[in-house]
Amino acid sequence: MIEENDIEKIKLSNNVETSEEKDILDKIVKNTANTWQSERTEEEKKADSSLGKKAEKVFEKFVNIQNNEYFYLPYDDFRIDNYKNHAPFDGLYINKNISLEVIEETKNKIAIFFSNKKSAKLSELGNMRQEIKKKGIYIVEIKSTRLNDGYKIEKNIDFNVIKNHDFLCYPRYLRKTDNKNFCEKDYYNYCINSLNMKEEDIDKNEKLNIPDLLIRVYIDEEENNVFLIGYINGNKFFKNKKIKKMEQKKSEKALYWCVPIIEGNPISNIIRPLQVPNQIELPNQIELPNQIELPNQINTNYKTKSKNIVR
Repeated sequence: MIEENDIEKIKLSNNVETSEEKDILDKIVKNTANTWQSERTEEEKKADSSLGKKAEKVFEKFVNIQNNEYFYLPYDDFRIDNYKNHAPFDGLYINKNISLEVIEETKNKIAIFFSNKKSAKLSELGNMRQEIKKKGIYIVEIKSTRLNDGYKIEKNIDFNVIKNHDFLCYPRYLRKTDNKNFCEKDYYNYCINSLNMKEEDIDKNEKLNIPDLLIRVYIDEEENNVFLIGYINGNKFFKNKKIKKMEQKKSEKALYWCVPIIEGNPISNIIRPLQVPNQIELPNQIELPNQIELPNQINTNYKTKSKNIVR
């Protein structure tokens, strides 16, 4: 469970994009389709993409510390499609004990697999997904939200408001609907009746489409503050997910699988100290020894309530 004092507030001390970052962002925006947000302008798409990159950068710096047994590698750092395709996930959380050869092989396999898939889905990895998990490599998705005035008290996040917001993941087969009362039963009926699917196949593919780690971040662009809220592992998300429509005007047709933020884990618990052997259950792990959930039971002592991130 996530509590108010688990939130990591991080100050971005340098928020100027480099020319390379601007070029990458322009390519991403150019190739970003409006799916459920059909009325977004190019400027709005750019602002949304920029928000996501800020969230990813802060998460990367937060976990990529010397004494963490894992490190985060953005998908953008090894993709080979020149940003022309939809990114199927945000990045990889990799055990440092894995050899460089295995890491390179995994990166190349994933990059090549998705290089010609315009609308890539994570579930398309199939058996490769299990292979990379067995090696100690986990798929990460980071969802970011602008911290508007309704979500904060003075210059801080209002936990009593956002605790009932959600960890989010898109359904595999339907991303939007005009039906205001759409529910999980409707989703299964759509898959069965319109796509001729069996219920067990729906569940199997939905589970494959959920990342191993879902991260939640809020950003106050006025104050240049980033709030790392927490994370949830894919197995727990799948077991507790509910389908929901968003309330925001431009997202009101969008469908999400959701689990309340309060049911997740503190973000500091995603760090696995090198000196603590085999105590933490890794997310979505299958047939692996020493299973642990990236951990509520261990005090990592990494928490610092205000940090400066400098590029």
